Amino acid sequence: MFKNLLNPPAISDYQDYFKTLLTVSGVLLGLAFTALIFVIQSGFASFKFSRRMFLEQYVVFGQNLLATLSYLTLIPLGELYLGAHRKFLSAIYCIFSVMFIKTFLDIYKQRGYMHTLFSTKFVPGHYGRFRSYFRYIRNLGFLHVVFLLLYLAAFLLYPVAISFYERHSPILTTKGLFYSTLILLTFSIVQIANFIPHFFKLSNMEIDGRTQSASLTESDQAPNIDYVKEKAALATYLADHGLEELKNEIDFLDGTLFVNFLDHTNTHEAWFNVNIRVVNSSVFEVRSTVLDYAFRIFRLLRDSLVDINSFVLSFHIQLGGERSTRNIFLRSTRLELNEILSNASSPQSAIMRLKNKLFDEMFRDLDNS
Repeated sequence: MFKNLLNPPAISDYQDYFKTLLTVSGVLLGLAFTALIFVIQSGFASFKFSRRMFLEQYVVFGQNLLATLSYLTLIPLGELYLGAHRKFLSAIYCIFSVMFIKTFLDIYKQRGYMHTLFSTKFVPGHYGRFRSYFRYIRNLGFLHVVFLLLYLAAFLLYPVAISFYERHSPILTTKGLFYSTLILLTFSIVQIANFIPHFFKLSNMEIDGRTQSASLTESDQAPNIDYVKEKAALATYLADHGLEELKNEIDFLDGTLFVNFLDHTNTHEAWFNVNIRVVNSSVFEVRSTVLDYAFRIFRLLRDSLVDINSFVLSFHIQLGGERSTRNIFLRSTRLELNEILSNASSPQSAIMRLKNKLFDEMFRDLDNS
């Protein structure tokens, strides 16, 4: 049985098959590209809840579909006109495999993000971007991970196994490419068949997630963003990433820290009051640790997929022996955070690059080293 699996039936005329596939895939690629552009530009305009999150899910879905259809267009051309250059065609297959794995994992990662947000699953706060990426996929559950691995094996490893059994070489044969394209053509047709149902599924999730109100106000009639719901989603995201200080005091230097998130205000800005109380820590230690903490929070906020793009961290710091509080105020946008956090030499230098910041006189002009 195993030999039969590695030696599936061949067809009599591969050339005719690849000519037909070239026509079919070209038509599907054009239709899919047009439909994706239309839905992404217009389909999410009426969403009031987490448009960024749902749009990202559709974008990664489209990237995988277009990558697959592009492969189904290039391989027939290569097989028809460059059939003697097996190593070149195998190289194209390897490049596509990397693209397919990345876009396919992105779909599962985004599903895992949404599943984590609407469940009791979480991502530890100390996880970096790489570990968080795979933790989201793991949060989908054991069966999803198993099916993911089976899909990748069927899509990418099976054609190589067929070629190896046929020629005892990993270089792809015509038969291997035939089954590769046949499997992926079936997959892409299923994806296209789910194209509109997938969009309506996201629409239903968005509708279910809206904040229900007793009376319909003028703002509800317009396709405005429900910032209260966005902030609720953001609070859940932060809690899932280990931000315990939203609910309880945590240790901070030789004192405590507590965050008050103003999540019930229907404004476009996410405002966090960070309350810090220390005993004997020096102003140098406090300033340095606050900037490190701000870097961590801003990085989480930047990576969140909510329709809020402006963030404020207002630190209220009570030093030992003082009744009044000292303040550090930091405001940024998602666009600014994308720039400064990705090119930072250190957390403190990144925060100091913010355009909108204000330090109490006690914390100004201090050496960060």
